Amino acid sequence: MTPWPAQRRSRHRGTDLRELRQYFSQQVIFRNALDIAEIVRQLLEEGWGIDPEDLARISP
Repeated sequence: MTPWPAQRRSRHRGTDLRELRQYFSQQVIFRNALDIAEIVRQLLEEGWGIDPEDLARISP
């Protein structure tokens, strides 16, 4: 039995929504990484000492 057109659309729309959420999550993580890099750059410019071990523990 073929599903109604609305059922087909919602099934595909669900897939698109999952992909959109995954894309959005990836963009948030990437932006956080950029923000962290900028903050570290600013701290280094201001003369702060940053231990590489501390940087290794930072996660976006």
